[in-house]
This record gives sequence, C-alpha cells and structure tokens, in this order.
Amino acid sequence: LPWYKSSHPGVRWLRSMLSSPRLSAEELARSLGVAAGDPSVHRPALTWSIIAALTAIYGVELVARPAGPSGFSPDITTLISLGGLARDLVTEGGEWWRTLTAACLHGSPLHLLMNGVALFMAGVVLEHLLGRAWLAALFVVGALGGSLMGLAINPGHLVSVGASGAIMGLLAAALVSAMRLPEGPARSSVQGMMARVLIPSLLPLASASGARIDYAAHFGGALAGALAGFALWKTWDVGSPTPRG
Repeated sequence: LPWYKSSHPGVRWLRSMLSSPRLSAEELARSLGVAAGDPSVHRPALTWSIIAALTAIYGVELVARPAGPSGFSPDITTLISLGGLARDLVTEGGEWWRTLTAACLHGSPLHLLMNGVALFMAGVVLEHLLGRAWLAALFVVGALGGSLMGLAINPGHLVSVGASGAIMGLLAAALVSAMRLPEGPARSSVQGMMARVLIPSLLPLASASGARIDYAAHFGGALAGALAGFALWKTWDVGSPTPRG
C-alpha cells in the first residue's frame, strides 16, 4: 500500500521473521518457556509408595478374613467391613467415606497386580510432569469420580473395590496434560502409552478375563481425571515447570 513505507515497524518485523533461522517445535517451545516437569523429582517415590501401601492394605484384607476361607482372596464380608463401596450403605447409611476407602481395597492378587502396573505407568509420567502434590490430588479426584459414577449406575447391592477409578483418572489426566509438552516425539510417546492402557480399559469387550469389572468406576475416574487434566493444562503459567497450586 502507498502508506506502508519501508520504514514502517511492520516491514522490519516481517523482514526479520523471513530472514531468521527456522526453529523446530521443540526449540520454539523452549524459547517460549513452556518446558514442563518438576526438576526435584528424579525417582517416582510417591508412585512406589502408593503401590506399596495398596499391597500392605491387601495383606490386611487377607489377615482380617474369617478363619474358614483359604487362598489369597478376601471374602465379600471382609471387603464390606474394611470399606467396600455399596450404594445402600453410602446413601442410606450415610457412610460416604466408602467413596475413598473402596479405592484402597482389591479383590484378588491379579486385581492388585494389574492395577499396580497401570498405576506405575501413569504415576511415573505424572509425578515428574506435575509434581508429587498434584499426583496425590489427581489420585483422590479419580477415586471420587469412579465411586460417584458407580453409585449412580451400579445396583444398590453391588459391592465394588479397587483403585481402578483412581488409576483411570491418572491415565486420562496424563493423556490431556501432556499437551503441555512441546509438540514432537516426547508428547506423542507419553500420550500413546497412556492411550494404549486407557482406551482398552474403557471397552467391556476388550476384557478377555471372566472377572467382574466395574466399568462405571472406570468411566467415572477417566472423566474426572480428564477434566482435572484439562483444567491444569489451561491454567498452567507459561514458564512454570509445574501447575499452580
């Protein structure tokens, strides 16, 4: 345009942009200060501690069983006594603490093992990406989301236990909050690993075992974790290694 002289600041800016070296996605992200990760976390200590605590609680379940039953699985009475989730006990009995205690219990060694593996996969990512405090908070958010969805959908007499809801919450939160990572192999690797565990866990037909799986807890935990992860991603201050709070 006639009024757009060569001395205009916009022209100088365009010339600078066209002549500057092209930056990769990772270099551009670093230059904008969006590198993520708690620099103080070198080992997933909290993740291992949660797994150890769940294992110890499972030992308590076996010790607390009546004298008759044998094997390595607790009976239903023991699970109810130690805090298993059942809608009638929560809504009619007012025992809302079961929405959290149920996530600490497991019904069999295989149940505990599979949850432990999934928890390790999500915990290793989130403990470094978000920090230990947010990992603990997301575990609670996922547990509550799974329990509340179970209360809304499952029959009143059904007793549900397991950390699956909390773990689905961690997987979903990691999948969403990984958007904070620079676009490239690092982000794709994290999101691919989370999706390979999360998506089959939400598909009833993907389970080949005969175990009774509480898919309501899976969906509730995943939904709560995804919403929490989205909120963290959107409120994450540029230049801060971990979310606020």
